[in-house]
Amino acid sequence: MKRVLASVLIALTSTTAAAQGYFIDGKEFLQKYCQEVGRLPCIGFVAAVSDVSQITGMSCISKGVTIGDVVDVAILYVRMHPRLWDRPAVFGVQEAITYAWPCEKQDRSSQPKWRMM
Repeated sequence: MKRVLASVLIALTSTTAAAQGYFIDGKEFLQKYCQEVGRLPCIGFVAAVSDVSQITGMSCISKGVTIGDVVDVAILYVRMHPRLWDRPAVFGVQEAITYAWPCEKQDRSSQPKWRMM
């Protein structure tokens, strides 16, 4: 069921992107949503992507991780990967979350897989 939901979500996202463009790209996510207009739109965007990521089994964020932690990781990851700046922001945020908190059978501490500098 999770794979079906993920497939539908990806299909809808790519159909919408191809038909009319996407709402925000990685650069706009960093510059506008996470700086200019305050942090609330950024938090909402990252929370939504994070929820879908966890529901579909693409990431496993453990207890003790706050939305602030996830937002900080997403911002840093997208900022550090310029290849994501011209792509839909959802891809960069999803990649950051999946990279930082993969679903593994190992210890899932509250620390992301990679440490912020």
